[in-house]
Amino acid sequence: MKFSKAEGWNVFLLLKSIEQNFCPHVSTEFMDLFINEFFVGAQNFQLTMYFLRFLIPTGNINVVKLIHLKFNVLFSRRYSQKNKTGVLELKELKELLSFALRKDYVEIFQILVQYANLTKLECEKELKETKFSIIKETILLKND
Repeated sequence: MKFSKAEGWNVFLLLKSIEQNFCPHVSTEFMDLFINEFFVGAQNFQLTMYFLRFLIPTGNINVVKLIHLKFNVLFSRRYSQKNKTGVLELKELKELLSFALRKDYVEIFQILVQYANLTKLECEKELKETKFSIIKETILLKND
């Protein structure tokens, strides 16, 4: 599949369609092509954050691993060295990390914590309403 004619496509609508029809079972092969075409080198901060905010709630660990291994520049705070509009701030990375923590996505949490850290107080604040959390029981309490 080639996206070469996709220049005029609305990526937001494509993501919405993927979310409604395929998530969380979208293939890594498709996402590999999709990410490479629309996000690598695009330096579009809003689009990248929209994509990451879309991706993390699906809990699709295979796609998160793909990004971590092949496209980790999307999680990096140095997303764009030429243009400061592409830089992910710590605030946005912590937002993604907090979401993974609240949803108890252990593997996603373990990947994202390599790019941004939450203090123990921030973790407890996120988990205060949670009755049980694998992350809390296995990772946070283990470090006490």
